[in-house]
Amino acid sequence: MVIILIISGDGFPYGYRKINAVLRKQYGIVINHKKTYRLSRELGILKPQRKIYPKRPRRLAKKQEITGSNQLWKIDIKYGYLKETKKFFYLVSIIDVFDRMIVDYYLGLNATASDCSRLLKNALANRNLLCGNNLPVIRTDNGPAVYSSQVRKNLPGIKTGS
Repeated sequence: MVIILIISGDGFPYGYRKINAVLRKQYGIVINHKKTYRLSRELGILKPQRKIYPKRPRRLAKKQEITGSNQLWKIDIKYGYLKETKKFFYLVSIIDVFDRMIVDYYLGLNATASDCSRLLKNALANRNLLCGNNLPVIRTDNGPAVYSSQVRKNLPGIKTGS
């Protein structure tokens, strides 16, 4: 029962391959890895198998020609850490893709869906697009706060592109 001695020593999780390597290296026992697996299974000392999740398809952005301002906006959420107060701060910025100008930004201690909704309303008002039908497409890689139902409820005409 050398296997029990190996796993009881240092408290690290040992798989059957690692047990097999230790048996060969430290004890000079030449044993097939299949036999090590069978013995480990019988003793109930196998590590649980890792869960393999199904692969999700990547959604790539549609290539579209941007010919003028206010056709495509990108939203980016960045965060930093304030060492003195031991808190995180968030910077949410809306960038017009055509002219690379920052349309509007939000700086605060949290970045919730209501903050993003308010920021989008202010940005549309700044560009005089709030009551028009020609709203820009919004693209972001920070999904939950921007794609939330609250944003869609407050701004029903807004289109979100991937």
